[in-house]
This record gives sequence, structure tokens and C-alpha cells, in this order.
Amino acid sequence: MEIVLFALWRIALNNRRQSRRWTPRDIQPRWNFYRDDVLQKILYTLVNMPDDLIPDEIKQFLIENIDSIAELEGLLLLRSNPDELWRANELAQRLYAPQEQIENVLARLQTLGFLAVKGDNPTTYFYKPRSAGLARTMDRIAEVYSKYLIPVTNLIHAKSETRIQEFADAFKLRKKDG
Repeated sequence: MEIVLFALWRIALNNRRQSRRWTPRDIQPRWNFYRDDVLQKILYTLVNMPDDLIPDEIKQFLIENIDSIAELEGLLLLRSNPDELWRANELAQRLYAPQEQIENVLARLQTLGFLAVKGDNPTTYFYKPRSAGLARTMDRIAEVYSKYLIPVTNLIHAKSETRIQEFADAFKLRKKDG
């Protein structure tokens, strides 16, 4: 950041001497000269990340069961605090999501067998997978998500983009045969 500010200062100084205004083209050669190699490597890694970082069984599970990042984040949050009771408004505040969306997420996750409700209050949820296999799968998902956040989120977003495209394709006009 300091290098960029220095470059801008030098451009302003030179432009004042030449009594002209600077344009974005003026900074380009200087920015290329000062560009940070580490930042380039990070961006290259993010763009060219291999697809095989996520195990196939985790991919399949996410594709079949998780519809949004809010669902996954909510599920992982409840998993990290299994003894805590959660209401939709509390979870919505923690996830910065609308309460209505979180209510739907919690109901869906309960239906899938990830959560249970407190007996006397059906709006209070806690993490309790219905089977040990489901708990182990969630443990693996948490591990994969902590290591490969971007590929997992890309997988979930790609799933929703596919559904949107399928919905849009349903309205395409097709030529009649014959």
C-alpha cells in the first residue's frame, strides 16, 4: 500500500511540474513495476485451484444436501457448539442473514437429520445428527471447509447457478418438430 501511495505521490509531483492532470494510464507503468509477487501468486492459486481438493464423497454429499453457504455455515456453527440451544433470530444475527431465511434453513436441516428441537420449544434447535455416520461426515466437511474454503463455496454456488439456469431454460421457446 505504501508503494502505491508513493507511486501516486510521484505522479502528482511530476504532473504538477508538467502542469497537467494525471490519468489512470499514468499509474499503470509504475504499478507494474511495484507489483507484489506474493499477491500475484495468491491470485494465480485462487484462479487456477485444482478441482480434486474436495474428496468425491464430500462433493456428492454437499451437492445432494446443502443448498447455500448460509446452510453450511449455520450447520458448522451449531456443530461447533453442540450443547447450545439456538433460535432462528440468534443464528441470523451470528450469520448476518435474514431471520426468515435462517428459519427455513433450520427447518430443512432438522428434516435432513442434522438438528433436533428442544421438546417443549419447537423453535429451539441444537446439533444432534441422527446417526454416527452423519456426524463423521460433518466432521470431514468441517475439516475440508477449513482447508479449502474457496473450492467448497464455489461448489455450492455452482450448484445454485445450475438450478437457476435450469429454471431459465424451462422458459425457452423451442421449435416444433416437423
